[in-house]
Amino acid sequence: MPRPAKLPRFHLGPLIHPPSSSVFIQGGAPKILVKSTHSGKSNASGPFEMSLPGGLRTKAVRQSLHMKKRLLFLAILLVALGGGWMWLAPRIRADLSAHSHHPHELDLLRIDAMHKSRMVLPNGIEVGLLHLRDGSDVKYWFVNRHVQPGRGITRFDSADGRTAYLHGCFCCEVDVPEMRNWNELQNYIEKWDGSPP
Repeated sequence: MPRPAKLPRFHLGPLIHPPSSSVFIQGGAPKILVKSTHSGKSNASGPFEMSLPGGLRTKAVRQSLHMKKRLLFLAILLVALGGGWMWLAPRIRADLSAHSHHPHELDLLRIDAMHKSRMVLPNGIEVGLLHLRDGSDVKYWFVNRHVQPGRGITRFDSADGRTAYLHGCFCCEVDVPEMRNWNELQNYIEKWDGSPP
């Protein structure tokens, strides 16, 4: 019985891995950088560049601009929120204190030389009464810049329910000259509102 014929052997050699590629943008034009990664010798002298087609290039540039606009919007939003909080936080704290701490119900220390009675709450907010020459008292709540970052604010409530706010002006405590009545105090507030402490 004849032996089966032997099949010829073929040497396939090392497998050649496909080249790797990466996309980058240089000078506003997206390109593909193709770099050979196989260990064997190659006739190529090194990496070569291939420009993207016009449609892909336009899409990549559009996506890049869209991302920049989103980052810019977020930065502006954070700045606006920070500035708004710096402006509103002292007033919010003064109003909260006005609703929860009534000067007539507190044990205030009277200071005749400053025409007022006052106390400082544990949170650092000054609460007190201004004694006017017409015999009325004006309630006040002072949030200084050491308690809440900013210029500080003082809320004044008249005996008949009117309210005025003085931004800045005072550093560490309320120091107002003796006033005849609410109208004179209101003129003082309008004159010094916004002045630095």
